[in-house]
Amino acid sequence: MRGARHRTAGHCSGDGSPEQQAADSRYVAPMTALMARGGFGPLHVAGAETVAGSHDFDSIVIVYYPSLEFFADMIGSSYYQGIYADKQLVDVQATITAPILGHL
Repeated sequence: MRGARHRTAGHCSGDGSPEQQAADSRYVAPMTALMARGGFGPLHVAGAETVAGSHDFDSIVIVYYPSLEFFADMIGSSYYQGIYADKQLVDVQATITAPILGHL
């Protein structure tokens, strides 16, 4: 059981220009490696469909984090700070949620 203090984050983004996509790929590889080592990461990856409003996102990724404290420690780490500058996709919206199910 993963515990009741876990969090998920929904990341919506646009594809961006070819230059932005290349820079973002330099972020994705080390971030994916960090997720694999830490036992957290994507629960769902898909294309995004706008149902209402004016936002036009191309993709959505729902990511599992063990806790809010874990997430805060991760984004404050020197490792993350060293790769974050390459995160380049456009129109990014990231929302941290409360636990979605008690057994996740």
